[in-house]
Parts: sequence; structure tokens; C-alpha cells
Amino acid sequence: MVKATIQSGILAQAKAYTAAREGIPSSDIAQWAQKTGKDIGYWVDPKITGMAGGVPIIVNDQVIGGIGASGLSEEADEQLVKEALTRCYSHS
Repeated sequence: MVKATIQSGILAQAKAYTAAREGIPSSDIAQWAQKTGKDIGYWVDPKITGMAGGVPIIVNDQVIGGIGASGLSEEADEQLVKEALTRCYSHS
């Protein structure tokens, strides 16, 4: 995105990675951690994040990847990637 920071690019990748690895939105990780009292260190993976904005790409009930956005609010990032998936995979 225009005027996006380097950090935004790195965080978008982490969000996509988290969603693809776990098969759930990255925001669900933070909710789970809060609910169980665990922290992100539970995964022993420095690329895992609980910030919203990462969504798994699921086709035919299979996780085939993840998509992430960063640079807006977490909620707007997540809305953006969900809209992108809807446009790309409208048959899903």
C-alpha cells in the first residue's frame, strides 16, 4: 500500500502465516490465548501473531494458504482480506 511501513509488510506476512498454519483467523489466536491464560509463546514460533488481519484460504475444506493485511486498524485489515477472498473465491 502507498505509504505503508516496512513493519506493516512484515506483520501482514505473519498474519497470513498464522492463519495458514492454524487454519483459523489470526484474531482467533489472541482470543484463545486470553481465554486459556496462555500467551503467544505457547506456539514456540516467532512468526505467530494474534493480531487481526490474517485469514486462511480454504478451498474444498482444505487450507491452501493464508492472506494477511496490515496498515489499517486490525478490524479493517481483517475486513479487507475477507473481501479479497470473497472476490477471488466467490464460489466458496
